[in-house]
Formats: sequence, structure tokens, C-alpha cells
Amino acid sequence: LNKMAVHMFIFYWGMLSSITPPVAIASFAAAGIAGAPAMRTGWESMWVGSIIYFLPFFFVLNPAMVLQGGAYGETALLFVTAAAGTLFICGGIQGYQAFVGDLRGAGALEWPLRVLLVIGGFVVATPGGGINPLSQFQITSLGLAILVPTVAVALLRRRRQTPATGQLRGP
Repeated sequence: LNKMAVHMFIFYWGMLSSITPPVAIASFAAAGIAGAPAMRTGWESMWVGSIIYFLPFFFVLNPAMVLQGGAYGETALLFVTAAAGTLFICGGIQGYQAFVGDLRGAGALEWPLRVLLVIGGFVVATPGGGINPLSQFQITSLGLAILVPTVAVALLRRRRQTPATGQLRGP
């Protein structure tokens, strides 16, 4: 394994203690300011920030993510795919996908769609090459094969569930 990638992995995980209970110093400070329960805020911050727990693994899978051993073009491509995958992972975790909207409008398919968004996003964000036997093209194609139908179904379901103009929608 690349030494720089391994060192960044360890350093990154050390910094995650700021939102991970029971330490969660940043979350506890925010809870004090907001007047909210400290542990509940810590757990919520960990849930909202759960995507950042995956990122250090990407450093190790392909050291080009930390500018080690790869061309700048490869690094730029890895960052773009990681950002796109992160967008879908966060959409699945939070239940609100950018360019689609609130996934609660998908009705009974909300949770399957959310799970597929997380899986597809994770596949797209995973860097190819490095110690990974698949190329970046193969991984991105697999992720898109999961995400494109998932987003299409989410859009269709949301359109069907959208109330007609002038009608009020309940919570």
C-alpha cells in the first residue's frame, strides 16, 4: 500500500472523532449553542456526516486521490466520480435527492430507492485502478447501471404522487 495514502487514512480517521460520539466535541459544542441534547446531536451529526466515513478507504484503493502515483487527469477524474457518487450517497441517506426532490413522494418505493441510491453512489464513488482490479470505466459503468434506472423510477413515482395544482399536501 502507498505510505502517503495509509498515513492520510489514519490522520483522517483521527479527525472524525470531532463528530463521532462519545467524543464528538464539535457536535457537543453545536448542541450547547442550539440548546439541544448533546448525545442526540452527536448521533445525528454522525448520521448526516456518514459519507465521510467512506472517503479514507478511497485514498487507499487508489493513491491518486492523494496525488500519489497517478497523472493529474486521473486524479481529476477520480475527484469528479467521487463527488458524483457522494451526491447520490447523501441523497439516499437523507431521503432528498438533488434534481429529483423528496423521496417520500415515491410512496412505497422510498426505501428501496434510497438503498439503491446509496449502493449506486458508493459504486460510482469507488476509485478504479490502484489496488482495485476493475478500471475506472468499469466501475463507473456499473454504478450508472444502478443509478440511471433508480433515478428514473424516483422521478416517475414523484410525478405520480405530486398533487394537482391548488390541492394542499399533508406532511
